[in-house]
Amino acid sequence: MQNTEYVSPEFARQLILDELFDLSLYKRFREISGPELHPTLDELIKVENGHLGFWQELFKVEISELNFARRLKLEMIVLVCRLFGAPAIDLILDRPDPGGDRGLRHPEIPDPLETEQGQPDGKSGSRDLER
Repeated sequence: MQNTEYVSPEFARQLILDELFDLSLYKRFREISGPELHPTLDELIKVENGHLGFWQELFKVEISELNFARRLKLEMIVLVCRLFGAPAIDLILDRPDPGGDRGLRHPEIPDPLETEQGQPDGKSGSRDLER
């Protein structure tokens, strides 16, 4: 049973737009990158196609165009990557996903995998060296 009725239409739309943005970004990177990046980008495109299809089917919402803000962001990123080449593309590809698990949990419901300190292993956020 799917509980999509508990998800606001705006949240579903934003989630789908995020996936469409990632897919569009990887496709544009493939257009401007050298052949050494093509296998990685082909795999990312395949994965993002799956994500986009999943969310569109789940929420019964089909979006095929980015909104103005996302188109502008996409063009700015592509421009920077055209100027600086493969190192800039690598840097963008290595970034953490800002969407990550944002919003996939209700903000007021604690994650059962996190402990009181906020880390899955029970340690504080700082990286203490173990001796």
